[in-house]
Amino acid sequence: MKKTKKRNILLLVMVLLTLICGTIIYINSSLTPLPENKRNITATDIKMLMDFPDKANRTPIVRTYTKEEFDSFKVAKMDKLRRLTSGNIEGDIPALVLDDGIGVIRFSFERIDEQDIVSRGKIVTDEMPNIRIETLYSQEEPVVIDDILMASEEAGIYLYEVKSRLKQDKTYHHENDSFIMEGLFIKVQYSIDGKEYVSITAISTIEYK
Repeated sequence: MKKTKKRNILLLVMVLLTLICGTIIYINSSLTPLPENKRNITATDIKMLMDFPDKANRTPIVRTYTKEEFDSFKVAKMDKLRRLTSGNIEGDIPALVLDDGIGVIRFSFERIDEQDIVSRGKIVTDEMPNIRIETLYSQEEPVVIDDILMASEEAGIYLYEVKSRLKQDKTYHHENDSFIMEGLFIKVQYSIDGKEYVSITAISTIEYK
């Protein structure tokens, strides 16, 4: 009887320790930036890369799927992806500084192997990639922009001019600087060798006044 009681107590202690450890791990992961090796993940053999200046050297959180898989996602899955690409904590995603209301992002696409090693050379898409931008937060209805990326002088590099969309009353103050800050959810759809892909990500834009 005593042995059974001791086993039950030991089992209870082990369960409690497991719950405590799990809670600590969950809280820690929720309060720290997403690790670099989890920021750009693809469910295909193609990765989308983005390049623009960020003062904190943060990289975007990108997820890539075939268009067929992406189109099968339910609303709950899309909401989860929006939260994921928006970062674990405030300031987890890169910020594009707008100059006179405009900032430029460079997009490129590369093929990876089974070991997640990126092959050399940028991929030229079958057609100009489509881009959809949605405001992540706004005092009014979210703004949605459908557009097309622009080709650059370098093969496989595509450009897009991001413009300020929020009204002037969405202004925040930091120290002595006044600036407009906007969160954007970005979806890029493109075709490579006849196969369609979708990459999603999120960034912030900052325009100093």
